[in-house]
Order: sequence, then C-alpha cells, then structure tokens
Amino acid sequence: MTKKRTVLIMGLGLHGGGAGAANYFSARGDEVSVTDLKTEAELEQGIQLVKDRDRIRFVLGRHEYRDFETADLIIQNPGVPPDSPYVAHARAKGVQVETDISIFLDLVSGKTDAIVGVTGTKGKSTTASLLHAILNLQGHALLAGNITVSVF
Repeated sequence: MTKKRTVLIMGLGLHGGGAGAANYFSARGDEVSVTDLKTEAELEQGIQLVKDRDRIRFVLGRHEYRDFETADLIIQNPGVPPDSPYVAHARAKGVQVETDISIFLDLVSGKTDAIVGVTGTKGKSTTASLLHAILNLQGHALLAGNITVSVF
C-alpha cells in the first residue's frame, strides 16, 4: 500500500460525480475531504453515494483556501471551471491537481487491452453509448466516467 495522503475532492456534484473518487481514496485509507460550493440540501443525492460519510470531512456551500494548501492531492471534478481561483491557488502552492480520469488512467496503464476516451463539446454521451453497444457485441465493454458510474 502506498503512503496515506490527504486528498481533497473538489466538486461532489449534484449527482455524486465526486463520490466514486471519495469512496476510492477513503477505502485506500487516505484522509479525504469533499468540498463543493453547493449546499448540503442541494447535494443530498450525491452525499448518499458516499459510503464512509463518517470518515470523510464535508465542506459544503463554500470552499476554504486552507484545504487547497494542505492537501497532498486534489481531484478536480469536470464541472469545476478550469480557471477556478482555488485550483490556481493550490497549484501555486505546489499541490498536485488531477481528475478522476487521470488517476484511473495511471492505475490501469498497461493492465488493459484498450481504453477508448470520448471528448468534445457536444455528442459525447451519444457517441460513447454507441461505441459501448458496438464493443459489447465483440465482448466485454465497460461504460464509465461522466456518463454513468464513476471510473472508481
């Protein structure tokens, strides 16, 4: 097992997009915090997807700059604007900022036959769903990411 880290999940998301990452890092034994500008009431559905709620610190309805300074790793939800001042602050302090997808790709590198990524502005869900259906006809295919289940 690797060294225990302090991990900050930036953006739980209305549908719990950050829950998979929170669950993964908590299960690893890392110290996990989740921060989101939306309130607890707004994020109720996503909060329910977090398994170890008693082990995870939630900062909801606001962000705290100190969380972005003290984390070893920040997982930035895709819904967080790339020019977020909190992300810029963390990077200026030398904190590693990643996405759940980048961590996933590091974990599976060399351990799978192929990974197909779909990016763009419009049509990602349709394209990914169509590719998933076609690839499933040829064998086992997994659809994960922002479209369905977390990669974790």
